[in-house]
Amino acid sequence: MKKYKIYLSVILIYLAFGCTDLEENPTNILSPEGFFQSVEDVEIVTRGAYANLPHHHIWGDALPLYLWLSSDMCSQSTFGALGARQSYDEFPLDPGNVHIENMWNTFYLMISGANSAIEGATFVPNLTDAEIKEAQASAHFIRGYSYYFIAMLWGDAPYIDTFVRDTDAIAQIKSTKEAELLQHAIEDFQFAKDHLSPNTDTKIRSLPTKGTAASLLASIYLYIGDYANAYKEAKWVIDNKNLYNYGLEEDYVDLFIEDKQDQLIEPIFTADYLQNINDGDINRDWIGPLTTVRGSAAGGWGLAVPETKVFETWDDRDYRKDVNMLDSMWFRTNDGGLELRHYSTFPLPPRPHIEKWAGRFNENTQANGNNSGNNIPLMRYAEILLIAAEAGAEVNGVSPELEGYVNQVRARARNWNGKMTDFPADVPTGLSKDEFIDLVIDERRLEFAFEFKRWFDIKRRDMGNWVFKENPDRLEDRPTFQAPRDYHWYIPGPVLAVNPNLAETE
Repeated sequence: MKKYKIYLSVILIYLAFGCTDLEENPTNILSPEGFFQSVEDVEIVTRGAYANLPHHHIWGDALPLYLWLSSDMCSQSTFGALGARQSYDEFPLDPGNVHIENMWNTFYLMISGANSAIEGATFVPNLTDAEIKEAQASAHFIRGYSYYFIAMLWGDAPYIDTFVRDTDAIAQIKSTKEAELLQHAIEDFQFAKDHLSPNTDTKIRSLPTKGTAASLLASIYLYIGDYANAYKEAKWVIDNKNLYNYGLEEDYVDLFIEDKQDQLIEPIFTADYLQNINDGDINRDWIGPLTTVRGSAAGGWGLAVPETKVFETWDDRDYRKDVNMLDSMWFRTNDGGLELRHYSTFPLPPRPHIEKWAGRFNENTQANGNNSGNNIPLMRYAEILLIAAEAGAEVNGVSPELEGYVNQVRARARNWNGKMTDFPADVPTGLSKDEFIDLVIDERRLEFAFEFKRWFDIKRRDMGNWVFKENPDRLEDRPTFQAPRDYHWYIPGPVLAVNPNLAETE
């Protein structure tokens, strides 16, 4: 999987082209009619939109930290984190949270670029209708991806699907209901699946193929509880895995080793970073420093730390625990040497930390890993197998086929860096439908531990009150949590101050 390099000039062209800012007055420095003269121009603006995925405000820092801390797997450290970050771990979330506002603006920045490219493709001379749609397809995908996350995070929010020319009208826009936003995202993913070129290079996982679009369709259908379509799309990906070169890696840890990531087949969609190249926050990977032990030789901040019960209840025989969790760390001594310290002696909090995103960088990665060349997997083939298992069981009950999908994931987990073990065992036969689905959801919790999935599983299954307050074996106690109130963020206060109509839905 090679990197798809997005140069700074591409990003600057995109940022200048069409920024729809719902907090300030929208601007459109260049119009589609004058700018788009070729398919390459459409690609430039579209890739500028994708360049925001590894941004500090999206997958580089803010969004992973929120998703970790909001779930029942992590909590904040006791160090003096910024109040905005601190509030991620508390319910309800502060509507004045500056990081939430920044995420909002960046998602709509991506949407603006996508809308520019979609409309701009229609102005490229001498294109057939099929060629126009193929040029638009990647922009439809990133617009759908943006609205998918906006709907999951904020619920009701404004829907904009055209290049903004009338700034007065956009300043009066109302919000669109969450269900409608999700339907629009489905339409965008379907458009991408229908019209993306079948010849797309499948080694590039930071840009979509038809397989990527089908995978996101499976994900969004699972989220809304349309299990028949979720199973259908996941099964399509499974049946076409050879066409798109998808499969499980033999060794789970390889997914998180920087030097191996360009050759992996399991990631389906990634946020890619360019090693030791960044422009401010656009290409900066803060995930490692956010999770590494504060005060350690690795130079981490320790802002998101697993709950002790996560470590204690995770079976030591599971290789994924060994890959995901850190129970000891090197610290520098006063004489300049190194000493290995157990988590019980870590600076506050004295708990095991996340190892998945740190400690496996290329030797040339500078600083504390924030200049890594990591490919962060946002969707991987293991998730498709578990989507098919869960959705298929909801539709038709448990079957050997569905058990087999889970067993593939578990079989890979039995490979301890080349040494085969017998744990976790295959799915026991004879489970009821509900027992099997519960097993799959917990398998997701372990397989994708600290991969930004758990919070959305809690939300879509309405498990919040149970996991935070009612379950006697809960991993984390959050007595202030209230469902459904805390399943969504507030629209940022400064945004509402500019346009109070966003508090209403159309």
